[in-house]
Amino acid sequence: MKKNNKIVSPTQTPTPTIGDRATNVLIDKFESKTIWHLLLLVLLPFFIYVKVTSFQFINNMDDTSIIVQHFDFFTHFKYILVAFKSDAFINPYGDFYRPMQTISYMLDAFIGGTNPWIFHFTNLLYHLFTVISVYFLLRLLRLNHLTAFIAALLFSVHPLLSSAVSWIPSRGDLLIGLFGILLFITFIKYWTSNKIVYISLHTILFALALFSKEIAILLPLLCLFYYFFLIKKKISSAIRELWPFAIAWIIPFIFYYMLRSKVVVVTPPSFILGFGPLLNDLPTIPIILAKLFIPLQLSTMPLFDKPFTIIGSLLLLGIIYLIIKYAKEKKWLAVLGFGWFILFIVPPLFFKLYYSKYIVEYYEHRTYLPLIGLIILVAFWLDELRSRNYTKVYTRLPLALVLAFIFLASSHSDDFKESVAFFTNATELGNAGACTKRGELYAQQRDFANALNDFDKAVDLSGEQYPPALFARGKIRVTANKDHKGAEEDYTKTIALDSTYLDAYIGRAEERTATSNFSGALNDIEKARLLDSTNVYVYYTHAKILTSAMNFKEALPFYNKAISMGSYSADMYNDRAYVKYRLNIFDDAIKDCDTAIRLFPQFMNAYYNKGVIYLGVGNAKQAVKEFDTTLALSNNFYFGYFYRGMAKKQLNDMKGACADWNESAKLGFAAAQDTIARYCR
Repeated sequence: MKKNNKIVSPTQTPTPTIGDRATNVLIDKFESKTIWHLLLLVLLPFFIYVKVTSFQFINNMDDTSIIVQHFDFFTHFKYILVAFKSDAFINPYGDFYRPMQTISYMLDAFIGGTNPWIFHFTNLLYHLFTVISVYFLLRLLRLNHLTAFIAALLFSVHPLLSSAVSWIPSRGDLLIGLFGILLFITFIKYWTSNKIVYISLHTILFALALFSKEIAILLPLLCLFYYFFLIKKKISSAIRELWPFAIAWIIPFIFYYMLRSKVVVVTPPSFILGFGPLLNDLPTIPIILAKLFIPLQLSTMPLFDKPFTIIGSLLLLGIIYLIIKYAKEKKWLAVLGFGWFILFIVPPLFFKLYYSKYIVEYYEHRTYLPLIGLIILVAFWLDELRSRNYTKVYTRLPLALVLAFIFLASSHSDDFKESVAFFTNATELGNAGACTKRGELYAQQRDFANALNDFDKAVDLSGEQYPPALFARGKIRVTANKDHKGAEEDYTKTIALDSTYLDAYIGRAEERTATSNFSGALNDIEKARLLDSTNVYVYYTHAKILTSAMNFKEALPFYNKAISMGSYSADMYNDRAYVKYRLNIFDDAIKDCDTAIRLFPQFMNAYYNKGVIYLGVGNAKQAVKEFDTTLALSNNFYFGYFYRGMAKKQLNDMKGACADWNESAKLGFAAAQDTIARYCR
């Protein structure tokens, strides 16, 4: 039987399917609905991220050093001018100058106090404002309204930006993203309307952007590119037309430079800031490109990833080829988008953290401003698809991506909900620094078993090359297991890796003191003093070494030095009291005990020391009172029972003395047995 094959003429258009017709109707009905665009652009990211308002501050990270430690500062607007005289960590000097970030935190604290919900909610609001700004920017760049909506929607839910929305310290990147877009919008609006008000707004926004993050200094370059290539102005007209904007850029910059130069006064060493770090950090560019299209393996503390570096490098080569092609074809919008990305992704690469390869090699939230450029490029490609009638790809691929991004963004944001989750995410991706920080959290909670497990894991992840992991393990070995030898070994390895690690010298000096290696301990503390002669614990540790070596007379000046440096440590006063007691300076010793108790009313050892001093000077009645308080604070302290027994003996209360000595013996003080045998028959 002969087949009846239907032949379609090359000029004949295939009949649209029901799906195609539905897609076309949706495009026709929805593409000009600005209100619906804005509604979805606000509601969708809002419902994804509203849960962040229940998230906590992340301990042992910038949340603590920037916000938690400065609640008193943020809750008083009287300090607002101090924001312009301080770095991002509210120090008089530093590397990061972020006054607008500081002021935004003040506004948060004014509205919601010190509860983390307000800080998280404000991050979300800034993101929503930025999403709307991206939408209108894309429209001003003469992209189709539906294209602008789709591209802005992709930006609003992209998982790579979850960290910017979910982590409070990323505020500076949210601010520069918002102010940067608005700055560019005012520049475009001026050339389409010639209204002077846009120059005024432009000036204000440039100042706000500068005081948000120093990278804002590059924003005028985007404006100049737009002026010469997108509206195709001639160089001959630039001086006549651009002078108002030159003033708008120069005046805020002068004020910014004058204020910033008083805070950022020291240039970091070349291994922290310079071309060396740039070469080290170059994988950031392909990795970010790869994770734009494949947003997997996202991390709270990212390290370089070889597979994503390879994928991203191939993408980068392909995009560079296309950009060269677009430039030849004078498709300047695509060039603007890619140029925007490169302009803002490269400068942060000149700076890297100490030990960066073990803790953080780049930050996801720093991609917030650069990613806007890639969104412009993606919008350009979408418009190209639309113009060539690739309707299915134009609508269905972005829809599929949005659905996937919603799931991934929501999942990744959960990694920022509290401290353990934050560090667990990075630890599971092989981050030794994150594992160390999680161990430090466990140690603070006195969960020594988990802390030691984490420090062991961090040491293994780094191949014993990450000094903070070794140092932390040394500390926990002493705290949990009294393993002085193991701690000394870890401190020695730490120093071998980093000869400037001050705390490791102090820690090793303490462990050598515990094993009576006083000469080695004194050698370590001298090296520590050479590293930092202003560190109070160098002098305090020196004093403790001499005290353990029974050199009380030599120890006293070092206690005096440590306390004179402004330390208000109860331990220091209590330890000095003991030395003064051994030097027969009894009245001053009592005063030091009283100071220690005033600083720490529940300080058992201070009451005990005070009791021993009173016993030593023959005031047995007062000694008993001090030992009573000591044992009320800790009823299993055998020295307390023993010496209270000695005080009662002086008061001829042998029954009470014997009862105390018996209790001391029960708690494990063997010497109490000899006293019982001698006096309690």
